[in-house]
Amino acid sequence: SGLTGVASAETSCAFADNVRRAWYSQPGSVVTAFSPVTGRLYTMRCAGADTDAWSTSQRCTGTNPQGDPLIVYIS
Repeated sequence: SGLTGVASAETSCAFADNVRRAWYSQPGSVVTAFSPVTGRLYTMRCAGADTDAWSTSQRCTGTNPQGDPLIVYIS
């Protein structure tokens, strides 16, 4: 979408877009987002991150059921 960035192999672009929607619609730094690829909900913890691409982005992290990291950057 140009408004999200996927930073882990286990994360899809569609999920990253849903994390962004969750960040802007749910209060607090912990959000729940749906993955259309796996059909599951994931808890993601978001914190400010300064990147070369976006100066005021959020880095959201979580894990899948296998323990693999899920990392999404949102603007």
